[in-house]
Amino acid sequence: MRLAAPRRMSLDESLEYLGEDELLEVTPLAFRIRKRILATEERGKATKRAKEGLAAGA
Repeated sequence: MRLAAPRRMSLDESLEYLGEDELLEVTPLAFRIRKRILATEERGKATKRAKEGLAAGA
């Protein structure tokens, strides 16, 4: 399996690149983009709850 090389982005580029469900971790040596909810199953449940909430509010 081949992994793609990590993208090198500035702080501003990283903030623009973020999705609604992501966070930016900033350390002295790196910027890391990660999902707000790390567990795949929990992330799916949260997405489903959000969609149901939007449908109920419409």
